[in-house]
Amino acid sequence: NITHDGFGNAVHYPNPYHTGLRTSEHLSYARWGSLGEHVDSESVYTVLIAMADPTEYEGGEFYIKPKSLFGNDFTISLRPGRLSAIVFISEEAHGVGSIMSGRREMFTNELWAYDDVGLGVLRPRISDHLERTSSSSKQ
Repeated sequence: NITHDGFGNAVHYPNPYHTGLRTSEHLSYARWGSLGEHVDSESVYTVLIAMADPTEYEGGEFYIKPKSLFGNDFTISLRPGRLSAIVFISEEAHGVGSIMSGRREMFTNELWAYDDVGLGVLRPRISDHLERTSSSSKQ
C-alpha cells in the first residue's frame, strides 16, 4: 500500500492483514484526565474502540492532525459513540483533550510490521522485539 506523506513523498504502509499486534490497552480517563499530543512511534496503524458513550463524559475529544500534501495544517476532532472505531496511521499526531466530568474509556490497539508480541509484553521497541524473537528461535 503506497500513499504520500505531507511533502509529496511516496510512503509504503504494509497491508493491514500482514501486521502484528504490538500492544493492546484499556485506557480509562477520569475527571481532568487527558493525553497530550503524541505519535505512536514504531507502530503502523492505531485502532481505537470507544467503550464509553460520549454522553457519559464531558470534554475528552479525540483529535488528530493529519499531514497534508498541500501544507495546510488542520485538526480533526471526534467524540466516537460506544463501540465505534477510529483507525489511523500511527505516525499522525493525535491526543485527547481534558475530561471535565465522567469517565472516557477506550480500547486501544497498535499494529506494526512484525509478528504479534507475546502475552504481557507492553509496547516493545522494534530492536527489543527482534532480539527477543531471534534468541527464542535459536533455542
